Amino acid sequence: MYKSLLSALFTFSLLYFTSPAYASPFIKQGNNLLVLPSPDKATIKDLPIVAYRGLPLIGTHFLQLEGQSLTRQQYAKMQGNSAFVFSSLMKIKLASAPPNKKRLKENFNGKQQLTINQGMAGDILEDRQWYALITKLAAITLTDKAYAKYMCKTSPCTKNDLKGKNQKFMYWGGFRANQFAARRTFFSFIDDELDNYLAWAKQLDAQPEVYMVGKTQLSLYQFDQGGFAVRLSPVGGSLLPTTGENLRHHPLFTAFIKDTRIPGVLVKVDEHNAEKIVERVRGKQLFYIYKAKLSVAEQSYDLQTKQLIFNRLLFDQTITSDVVEVFVGPELQDKLFDIPVH
Repeated sequence: MYKSLLSALFTFSLLYFTSPAYASPFIKQGNNLLVLPSPDKATIKDLPIVAYRGLPLIGTHFLQLEGQSLTRQQYAKMQGNSAFVFSSLMKIKLASAPPNKKRLKENFNGKQQLTINQGMAGDILEDRQWYALITKLAAITLTDKAYAKYMCKTSPCTKNDLKGKNQKFMYWGGFRANQFAARRTFFSFIDDELDNYLAWAKQLDAQPEVYMVGKTQLSLYQFDQGGFAVRLSPVGGSLLPTTGENLRHHPLFTAFIKDTRIPGVLVKVDEHNAEKIVERVRGKQLFYIYKAKLSVAEQSYDLQTKQLIFNRLLFDQTITSDVVEVFVGPELQDKLFDIPVH
């Protein structure tokens, strides 16, 4: 079973951020794209992460990616897959014990699930979480050649075999593989590939710094107060699910979360410039960003055992920006104004 994660994470974080040898594992590729290089390019695809000013970007946005022409649907799919892979790798990294390969293989029945043996309830729960994570992670990240090896019964792959590709589900050995073939394929993957994923996850920062992006609207001009009320709230994200708990105690965010009578943060603008802003926005969606450091939320752990619960991984966020920047449009290029962080 797991050791105390809280103690382990604190020790790791201290060593991680004080080590002079630390360098980001991400490689910048063109504009607004970071890549976490695959540990084995013949088997596992690189992980692309949409970025802003060199940091991962969490929330709703549509940034232009240099060298890529994506529809919004393709962009959203890439974001969704990247989010799942990044979140999965973070879960692997934060677990204080690796998956038990022997138990995973012994309890896989060849029909896409693990069997339950008496007296193993705790281990089975843990193994089931590992099994689901490993299977979904493989479905998204395996290269075409590796996917055909582990997820297709015939060559070329059938349409049914390919349904699982990039969709977070798959059939070990192929859609119509029997139990024995599925077990042999799963065993092969565990023996040959799993260590690559464990090594991949180790590169990530246990307390990543990111940019959070959220949506808002421009209010009517407040003539009596001389400005616009801009409603903000701590942003949650699909890249890494966040609670925003630490931000709820930040002066910038407290008013409009805990006191609904206050419509938002007042941005002071004189009437002449306010009219220009109204014409510039004309009902368009506004987006705001701020930089934050993420740390594992207490809700992610079993309070008695201190074990990380995979399907409950959440991050608290602590704001690190001097200002919250407000832009017109999801491209985050047309800045409207800054809101100072006090």
